[in-house]
Amino acid sequence: MSTQEGLKTNLEPGTLVLVTGAAGGVGRHVVRKALDAGLRVRAIDRVAATEVELHGLFDPHEDVDWRYAELSAANLDALVDGCAAVVHTAALVSLSESYPELAGVNVELVRELYEAADRAGLEHFVHFSCGAIYRPQSGLRSEDDPVEASNAFEQTKIDSEEVLASTSGETHWTVLRPALIYGPHCAKMGASIATLPPLVRGFMPYLPGITGGPRTNWCYVEDAASAALWVLGNEEAFERTFNVADDTPLGFGEVITSITEAYGLEVGPLVPFPNTALWTALSPLIDREWIFDLARQLLRGLWNRVQHQYELHSPLRPRVDRNALFYVEKDNILGADALKALGWKAKYTDFRQGIVETIRWYQDHGWAPRFDTETRVRLKDRKQNVGFGFRQVLEGEWRDAERDDTSGKAGRARLTLQAEFPNVGRLARDLEGNIDGTLTLEGLVEHAEVRGTIRVRLLSEDGIEYEMGFDAADGTPHRIRLCSKVDPLHPVEWVTHVDGPITGHDAEVVGHVDLRFHLRSQLVPTVASVRIVH
Repeated sequence: MSTQEGLKTNLEPGTLVLVTGAAGGVGRHVVRKALDAGLRVRAIDRVAATEVELHGLFDPHEDVDWRYAELSAANLDALVDGCAAVVHTAALVSLSESYPELAGVNVELVRELYEAADRAGLEHFVHFSCGAIYRPQSGLRSEDDPVEASNAFEQTKIDSEEVLASTSGETHWTVLRPALIYGPHCAKMGASIATLPPLVRGFMPYLPGITGGPRTNWCYVEDAASAALWVLGNEEAFERTFNVADDTPLGFGEVITSITEAYGLEVGPLVPFPNTALWTALSPLIDREWIFDLARQLLRGLWNRVQHQYELHSPLRPRVDRNALFYVEKDNILGADALKALGWKAKYTDFRQGIVETIRWYQDHGWAPRFDTETRVRLKDRKQNVGFGFRQVLEGEWRDAERDDTSGKAGRARLTLQAEFPNVGRLARDLEGNIDGTLTLEGLVEHAEVRGTIRVRLLSEDGIEYEMGFDAADGTPHRIRLCSKVDPLHPVEWVTHVDGPITGHDAEVVGHVDLRFHLRSQLVPTVASVRIVH
């Protein structure tokens, strides 16, 4: 599988190189490759050395000169001082933010950092751009093909390349355009697709095999890093742009199926990727941002459940972005012949090879779940005492006992609570759980802490009952008992409306609360908040 025979750089051993974005997926591998090539490294990131988790790739305290810095506000002249070259991987990577939000880092910082490097007389400036910026067309994209942005992020990358192409400085530059990057330590962009099989596996015993769809090739993260070292100090690479990609274009369906198989999950019958049908169905929704907000909330809630169930601490996140849809609409196949002509070779020439190592690394480091027999047995044992929890918001009004009910005056009321039902084995028709949260009763208390119980009695007149205590603003203890009335003829009213009395420390009724759960605004956040508890 491995075709990378060795690492080459034209810089002398012991040369000091500045690597920006050193804590990122690509940046940390550039640092590793530079150290392997005998170079000294000054590593820059807005993450401090004490906070970055490099999982043994290198030691930020001993192996490199690690500098914590927000580059947009840093003294760039001081950062480049003493260096011979820069490898610039730092960028804001987002498909949802606007051009002004991205351009400060992705365009202006490139200009300012290059100018600082030029003032210091550095030999070379290597800049990471993006391989998705080409205008849609059939066949391979070469570096001479026209570019055309489909979102603000891509436009910033195009503009950052123009910054270098238009410079009159003495420092040489090289631009790298990697295909979608994946691999160990990677958590952004293409890496998010690794969350899809575990999410679907939660609902299906096996996943269908998918075939077809728009084709693309990918870039293993070590190959992106080795490309930077390969061109560094190489006169043949000066003032040139290079694609970085593997040799095997795959349909989007094959990509998903390959990830599923890398997890060791059973793959069902093959189904075609719904190319035309997908876009026909989605076209009316493209301009409706609330659709994407809803999908994001649901997927993130489900992924949080996966993380809790499998005890993960993962930076991976499922992504649903309007602009990401364009990546599954068109082919984007990069040709890397120009880089190969310099002698560079990819470690993995096929995504289906590299994704196996990637998923295994994710699993070993708690970024993705395992589905082996040992894990299934462990989860089965845990389910004996497993329960669930959720977050809920109830809003309405309250009246004190002395207020004239006919006056129409009432105070605002809001209850935000976390509910937990700790033992799923006991959940049948009767549910009992614990609640805590905050309560606001306008004029009586603001954001008071509450603790209590929740009971669900499906065969009782009081279908749902909350009982909790809180301290008023003057420190006196109070209690609230809220109930909903079971009414089969009006089920929505039953599950969304609760009311009941407020009692003081002497058990006298001091007021009455009337609260509702608003389905339209609160259902999705509540469902997304559901989690497994032990």
